Amino acid sequence: MKRIITYSAFILLIALSACSKQDLASVGDRVITEGELNRQMMRMDPEVLQRLGENELKKILLERMIENELLYQDLLNQKYDAGEEIAARWEEIKPDVEMTYFVNEYIRFEAPLSSKKLKAAYEERIDQFTTPEKVKASHILVSTGEKRSVESARAQIEEIQKKRKAKEKTFSELAKEYSECPSSSRGGDLGWFSRGQMVPSFEEAAFSMKKGDISTEPVLTQFGLHLIQITDRQAEGKIPFKEAQFKLKEDVYNTILKEEYKIAVYPEKASLKPSTDIVGEIQSISYKYTNEAFLNDLSRWMNQKTMEMLFKNADALYGTINDLIIRKAYRSVIDEKALHENENYHRFMEQGKRQFLVQNYLEEMFFKDIKTTPEEMRNFYENNPELMQNLARQYGERFLKDAPFRHSKEKEFFPYLEQEIVNTKKEQIYHQYINTLKNKYPVEVLASFD
Repeated sequence: MKRIITYSAFILLIALSACSKQDLASVGDRVITEGELNRQMMRMDPEVLQRLGENELKKILLERMIENELLYQDLLNQKYDAGEEIAARWEEIKPDVEMTYFVNEYIRFEAPLSSKKLKAAYEERIDQFTTPEKVKASHILVSTGEKRSVESARAQIEEIQKKRKAKEKTFSELAKEYSECPSSSRGGDLGWFSRGQMVPSFEEAAFSMKKGDISTEPVLTQFGLHLIQITDRQAEGKIPFKEAQFKLKEDVYNTILKEEYKIAVYPEKASLKPSTDIVGEIQSISYKYTNEAFLNDLSRWMNQKTMEMLFKNADALYGTINDLIIRKAYRSVIDEKALHENENYHRFMEQGKRQFLVQNYLEEMFFKDIKTTPEEMRNFYENNPELMQNLARQYGERFLKDAPFRHSKEKEFFPYLEQEIVNTKKEQIYHQYINTLKNKYPVEVLASFD
């Protein structure tokens, strides 16, 4: 399979790996190569890579690529891509995909940005690249309240502790068996968190412990008694320049572009009533951005209520006009540099179209009729203690002690749970269908990242 190497950084990567063309997996006749996976890896946020580790991230990405290919082959067999309506929708969103290409591919990997300018921007904004102290923890929750008293919960915790100390089972195994938190299915794993993300007593205990520690005494919160295990810690620090530069590139590029193209923004001219007033301009190409054009652009992403809120926030209004007019300048750069003829552009757009078709196929064929009930929202809330924790942090001590106040705030919050429940149902349907497709189309995984 011919492999197109599109980024200067990727050229170095491939050179160092002796231009390996290892096939990683096959779905029917389609082969997924190491080069494709490496391109996916290069797009990932360095923080995600650091959190998951290279091998784990490669596993996740390869599985995602296999699943996308299964869905793509299935929609082709169903001739879903041949419909006139879906073709028209692709043409409608194609300009947005081009903008994604420009920001995520051209600016990050191809635009001529000097290291000197990037390093200067990094030093100027060094406070933005501070990483807070974090811990990674697992826990075993024994609930209290209507279900059982604190004394009863403490007795159960003691039994769990005896089994752990006798080394009958690992902490993870005990969490799966006894914990009454949804994290039990993950062996109690809560992932990484920083200060301010957990209820105070849990946070205080977790941050006082060392890596590998397991709490000798259970920690009491409004949810019950917790045994805590600290599986990792990360001290406060700075994100290295090498990792920060990807986030800096867009800002630095936009600053240079605004100077070269003489871009100006006039938010004071913007209003909710369509007019020919100029809210921004690109002087180098004599482009005038009218208030009417601005409102038309906004209407693609916002309803009227959201637009009204935007106009009440001066900083947000300025930033939105600025972002949208810069997109107009991006379009000019694409034309001037003939990026439409770039092999990388064509590869990205083809992948974007595939993803568009897959997402629409899933939505129309499987997800569109998903609904929720008030009972489902209540059950979802009660079975996910972290939701109550979030509300407790938002409303303070009164939320925990004043039951009528708590119930009123919970009632206000429940409508927001609908999308959470819908997403959970989508995930279940998705995995069921992927399993069906794996039986329908031959899948072979040729590489392991253990």
